[in-house]
Amino acid sequence: MRVTTFVILCCALQYVTADAIDDNIINIGNAFTELSETTTNEVDVENGTVYKSTTRKKFEREGDFTPNISGEDKIVRTFVIETDASGHETIYEEDVVI
Repeated sequence: MRVTTFVILCCALQYVTADAIDDNIINIGNAFTELSETTTNEVDVENGTVYKSTTRKKFEREGDFTPNISGEDKIVRTFVIETDASGHETIYEEDVVI
């Protein structure tokens, strides 16, 4: 009897936890709309061959209410993802309240 009760409790907790996850987090990739894309190329021949290509994309989405800011404040969130040749990624996040 105790085992049955424990299994039912675990199933109920799993259901409640799965139901409590915000849909915006799950579907965050589907909520973005791409507005623009620009590409710039830079070549520095004087100091050796340095080639830099930058692609910048602008996306928008309607997010949730953020309790950390009020009034006319804005949060500027910057993500930097570094990827090496072996595919290892390091992600940096910076939040600035303006």
